[in-house]
Amino acid sequence: MSDTGAVFLYGYLAITAMIAARAGWDMAFRLDAFDWRYGDIWLSFTMLVILWPLILLKPRALMRTLRSPFSLTDGAGPNLAARERELYLLGLNPPPCGQTVRFRCHDSGGGGGALLEFSAEEVEQVLTEPSSGVCNPDVLLWVNRRRQDLPLTDVPRPWWQFQYIAAKLIDQGHGVSDCNACGQRLPAMALEKKTTSIIGHGFSRWHCRCGAVALTVDTGHVHLSRPRELDHFNVRRDD
Repeated sequence: MSDTGAVFLYGYLAITAMIAARAGWDMAFRLDAFDWRYGDIWLSFTMLVILWPLILLKPRALMRTLRSPFSLTDGAGPNLAARERELYLLGLNPPPCGQTVRFRCHDSGGGGGALLEFSAEEVEQVLTEPSSGVCNPDVLLWVNRRRQDLPLTDVPRPWWQFQYIAAKLIDQGHGVSDCNACGQRLPAMALEKKTTSIIGHGFSRWHCRCGAVALTVDTGHVHLSRPRELDHFNVRRDD
């Protein structure tokens, strides 16, 4: 082996050792139970150690990797560890709940969505009904501790699956809808419900009188295994 080849080899092994050591330190002291449960830590470690030379195309990425080895996996997909950690912490320390809760819906098509308001008492009732098909201990505890001096509070954004509770409440004739598209305020029961199916997915959509989609709910999805992101929000869908 030539001197130049030896220099490259020793340099490669030295940097590989530094990255592996830095990643090992993070795995031992920085990652928590959520990272280990919901993240592909060993796969990320292996890919990082093997493929780090590709980072040379972006030197700044190499420095970022040396500082935080698992930063390369950020943004590669749904960060389930961060999501579950956020849900856990929210359950431990939820914000105050008022007599009325407001859920901000967002149409996946970007052309609608609505603000849905329900009384906290109605939310509590639907969550305590065994036949309702939806349950969540954190939301139930939140509305159970509602305060008389707070008229209106927003449902915390991490509880995006509150949409299933909203759908059940609308079907039961509860709630008020403020359409983002036309500004109409009307009883949620006046929304028109339409159900569609697209290759393994079933969707229920509630439309405002102007035609805009106020709420979209995935009512059926064929899974080979239970989605991990539903662990903290138990949803039982009706057949």
